[in-house]
Formats: sequence, C-alpha cells, structure tokens
Amino acid sequence: ASFAEKRGKIPLAEVIGYGASMDAFHAVMPKPDGSGAKKAMEAALKDADLSPDSIEYINAHGTGTYHNDGMEARAILSLFGERGKTIPTSSIKPFIGHLLSAAGAVETVASLLPFVHGIIPPTLHFKTPDPECPIYCVPNNSISANPDIIMKNSYGLGGQNTSLILGKIGIS
Repeated sequence: ASFAEKRGKIPLAEVIGYGASMDAFHAVMPKPDGSGAKKAMEAALKDADLSPDSIEYINAHGTGTYHNDGMEARAILSLFGERGKTIPTSSIKPFIGHLLSAAGAVETVASLLPFVHGIIPPTLHFKTPDPECPIYCVPNNSISANPDIIMKNSYGLGGQNTSLILGKIGIS
C-alpha cells in the first residue's frame, strides 16, 4: 500500500498469499484429480496464514474445457469440502478469451472488481451446470458482494499451478 501511496496512487488490494506447484502430468492437460491445483491453493493459504474458510470468492482459471474445469472443480471441492459448492466462483475467459501467458495478470486485475465496485463478475454464456463441476459458478450476470479475501487460480501448460490470495487493504 505504501508503494502505491508514494506514487500518488490509491492501493486497491494487496497480495497476501502465493502458492505454486508443478504436477507435470501432461504437456497440455492438467492432472485430472486436481491434486496439483489443490497444492497451489493450500500453499497460498499457508503463505497468507489463512484457513479455507477465509475465502469469499474464487476467480477461477476456468477455461470452459472438460479437462480443466473438471480438474479445477475437483481441486476446489477437495480443499473446501461442501463449502466449495457455495463459494461464488467465476472466470472472465468468456469475456476475453484465453490470453495464454497474459491470462493470469489480466485475470488478477479483474479479480479486483469486488474490491473496487462491489461486484463479482459472472461467467458469461453459462447455460447448463455440469454435474462434473458442482461448484457455484456465477452465471451470466454479476452479483453484488464485498469480499475481503479472494483466491485467484491460474494454471499453465506442462502442469504449472498458481494461486494468489488477494486482500482488501487493511485486512491482512
């Protein structure tokens, strides 16, 4: 926050936790059981010194593909248990497409919408819930929310898994 303020800017949030893992399951597919993604989420929570109960919104990697979305839902449910079915979760890829190397950075900026505007962005074009992904995917319209703690997930080719924990200024 002080770095932004020194430049005359208003800080929007701070990264309070970071976690990464590498499962190297396949060159272009994630490990189906979600264990690599779960490890990254656990590491981010540990780095932030928070429990899973602290997370109020998940900005998912959410590619809209069978392999990725199923894996991410399994990882979320494995970490959060039944609560994973109720945490608002969305992806902005239906808005912008998959920006490959830039996806994580652009999506992290979009993850700040709840802090700045009090809304959780939707997953556009969401029509039919997938029984393989029984999480609360915010469908088609934003919802009002003012979370203090957000998780941002990003996954990359070759099994790279990253999670950030973002907090409102003054929360951590």
